[in-house]
Amino acid sequence: MTLLYLGSTLIDCGKPAEAEHYLREALALYRTLYPGEELGGTARPTKRLADALAKQGKVAEAEQAYREAIVSYRKCNATDTPDFRETVNSLVSLLKSEGKLSEAQAVLDDVKAQSAPNDGEKNPIAAP
Repeated sequence: MTLLYLGSTLIDCGKPAEAEHYLREALALYRTLYPGEELGGTARPTKRLADALAKQGKVAEAEQAYREAIVSYRKCNATDTPDFRETVNSLVSLLKSEGKLSEAQAVLDDVKAQSAPNDGEKNPIAAP
């Protein structure tokens, strides 16, 4: 967890390139420890790595990492968490900033379809 927190702190301090190194290390370690990709293992470090990549302008890599994080959250049934919603919103924002509006809408539609509440409540995922 220390590498994840260090990487997250470096992002928050405006040092995403330094953060990337530590987050890649954290992710490699978590993939070894948690091969099932549960929430505590790979979803969060993958999301934070995507954040670091996005802040450096590495859009293609960031997009792929956000998508991987979303898959990880789904595999561990953590789609009702704030981290999942933040990951989806980050991916949608990235896609919108690249002019990929149809892809952004497809992500939102997919998430909405997979997490549609049974009781008629509004879906908490919203594009920023």
